[in-house]
Amino acid sequence: MPRHHYPGWFTQSWPESRFNAMRHAGDPLADSTVEVLFKRGDREMVNQVLRHLHQPGEWPSDTPIELQAYLAASQTLPSWADTATLDRAYRFIDTHGVRYNIVLLFLSLPILYAWKIGGAQTLAMTGQLSEHFLRRVSETLRFVRDVIAEDGLGPQGRGIRTTQKVRLMHATIRHFAQSARCPGDKDYWNPQWGVPISQEALTATMLAFSTIAAGGLRKLNVPVTRQEESDLLHLWKVIGHVLGIVDANMPANVEEAHLLWNRFDDRNFGASQAGRLLTAAHLEFISKLAHGDALLHEALRGTDAALMRYLMGYRIAVTMLDVPRPGIWGLMITFTRLLFGLTERLVDTSEPLQQWLDHNAEKLWAALQAFWNSQAAPRPFAVPSEQQAEQGLQEMCALNARDSHTAH
Repeated sequence: MPRHHYPGWFTQSWPESRFNAMRHAGDPLADSTVEVLFKRGDREMVNQVLRHLHQPGEWPSDTPIELQAYLAASQTLPSWADTATLDRAYRFIDTHGVRYNIVLLFLSLPILYAWKIGGAQTLAMTGQLSEHFLRRVSETLRFVRDVIAEDGLGPQGRGIRTTQKVRLMHATIRHFAQSARCPGDKDYWNPQWGVPISQEALTATMLAFSTIAAGGLRKLNVPVTRQEESDLLHLWKVIGHVLGIVDANMPANVEEAHLLWNRFDDRNFGASQAGRLLTAAHLEFISKLAHGDALLHEALRGTDAALMRYLMGYRIAVTMLDVPRPGIWGLMITFTRLLFGLTERLVDTSEPLQQWLDHNAEKLWAALQAFWNSQAAPRPFAVPSEQQAEQGLQEMCALNARDSHTAH
């Protein structure tokens, strides 16, 4: 039974059939481009394209015509993009950049691991096939950094080029996931999941970085106005358009955005083996960011999970994703908050949340940037050979065996 109530106008505009169509729709432009490259049997050609997009430069003269057509068709902003609104959104993010990135790290990214209908399975397989989850998380955060930078989508920005790369990467993952085979000559992908990285999942991701992120910022005591939330949504709708989301699949305004997210939650969220694995890997990634900084490492101990619980909510964080439950001190804080009607400003630590953020948020963001600049930073995503993929795929086949039977 759905957890949320929806007004009549919303259920009429967004019937179940519309969501089902989104679940089974991919990105025809990027998918057809990748299909052509794969049909030539040239896996290395696909990897060359992805590497070139990672380190942009002049395309060689023998660039396939299909790729040239894709690049030309995917590099323009939508006609409805509003410059003034985008400028306001850029200024908002610049003002609250550190806390916005904290929200991405502890809310917007991990909450998508609860997408059990094909979403978590896609993300987990990508991590396994690309050698480590660090690569996937880092690539996603790099993408966000490029598109939200001031004028990131302008002629001098890196946003469009980075988005073109991510869009092709998504198409590559769709191709690989739907063609992969498990032991017993069984398909890896369950058709009931729709298609990997579907229009439904892409729209939800866009909302996680905008509407849901705005809610997370408010929990971190950032006074986000309705106008600022609308501006942030507009920015991410423009990014979503470049990323291949059909305009009609995105909300018209903030109110519709919240209702859409609730509907995605009702339809797709739940516990899965893949989601739990992703969450554990995500917490490990955060812990590794503090490597070499004993004070930051100590500050994150227990607080990383507490921030996830606080921002995502107990239902998703603990019951779906197995984020560690609060310790004795955290339970005492929760009891005190409920007893005296206090706002939830404390996490699993004796330090108030605002004070913890003042002391550690910038250090954590600096640690992430240092990780990107280090030699240990993950290499660009690449399509593995059959031999390279075999072990990771076998692990994912075993992991998803039970989840496949619970899809609806």
